[in-house]
Amino acid sequence: MRKNGFTLIELVVVIVLLGILAVTAAPRFLNLQTDARNAALEGLKGSIESGLGIGYGKMAVAGLESLSYVTSKKGDASSTAHIAEIPIPGCEDRACTFRDGYPEAGFYTITTLVDGINKDYEKTKDWGIIRQNDNEGITITSVKNLDYSVHPPVLINTNCYLKYSNLTSTESPYTIDVVPCL
Repeated sequence: MRKNGFTLIELVVVIVLLGILAVTAAPRFLNLQTDARNAALEGLKGSIESGLGIGYGKMAVAGLESLSYVTSKKGDASSTAHIAEIPIPGCEDRACTFRDGYPEAGFYTITTLVDGINKDYEKTKDWGIIRQNDNEGITITSVKNLDYSVHPPVLINTNCYLKYSNLTSTESPYTIDVVPCL
């Protein structure tokens, strides 16, 4: 006699096996989006560190790395500012600022050194930059994590960003903290 299908027991066994596979494999695949966001943050951190290293190298070649405060902004009101021609393309028409050879936590210097981060409050690139408090440095996050309906923009989520802080000493020139996505 020829059989034209599966028995009820065979179907139940297949469904149970698929259920076991789904329960064990699903959690591993459900977290891929968060893992991808965290990997993108780590990649951005590496890009920023490379940009900072290149900037420091150019400042050192120009002999400006030992100055405590250097800016390309003409007419800086600060009495401690050393106004100089900063040897980085893009700084000639922007207010690039360096402290002991490393960029100050500000919009223009970081966005000039690292491509892919929006200048000011643009939304044309993948990453946005905001200043939450003057003394705390800058926050760099995905433009999707910024609320542009208010001025200045604010973070939507309290996670998933990089925090770049000014130097605390010449031994510890800057900090880049990753606040991972949850």
